[in-house]
Order: sequence, then C-alpha cells, then structure tokens
Amino acid sequence: MAERVALSRVRDALDGLPLPPRTPVARLTALDDGNGGTMVATLRAYLDHFGDVSAASRALGVHPNSLRYRLRRITEVSGLDLADPDARLLAHLQLRLLGGG
Repeated sequence: MAERVALSRVRDALDGLPLPPRTPVARLTALDDGNGGTMVATLRAYLDHFGDVSAASRALGVHPNSLRYRLRRITEVSGLDLADPDARLLAHLQLRLLGGG
C-alpha cells in the first residue's frame, strides 16, 4: 500500500513533464512511433518481470529467443545498458510514467 502511494506521488510530481529527448526510452518511443514497432512493450514486459525472460516472453506471447533478440536490438538502438541497475530503474520509471503500468 505504501509503495503505491509513494509511486502515485512521484507520478503526480512528474505528470506533464516531457520525456527528455536523449534517454533510451525516448529513442525507443520515437522508433516505435515511426514504424509501429514493439520495442517499448518488450522493454516494459522485461522490466515488469524483473528480467525474467521466460515470464516476459509468456506475457508477450513470443518465444524466449524472440524476446532475447528484441532485447539485443533495444540495447543496440537505444544505448540502454540492461546490466546497469540505475539505467533499468530510470527506464522503468519513464515507461510507467508514459502509461500502461
């Protein structure tokens, strides 16, 4: 309960602020908008499932190898370092602020 209240307060404080244009999430959003891609949904599922490829692939309805390929592409095109906890936290926060989470 306290976590949801805290997250709600963070969302309220940041509501309406534009996404910084040079973040990995901004790059992925722009790429997805331009060609109807699935990079944002893939990254969101991966982070929502704590990096569990099996669980994230089930949630997306794709083979785990497809998810791994997408994650490689995400890191290549966005520069996101999924091994960096701070980068993951920032990306996850930005995705949740964009909606759907």
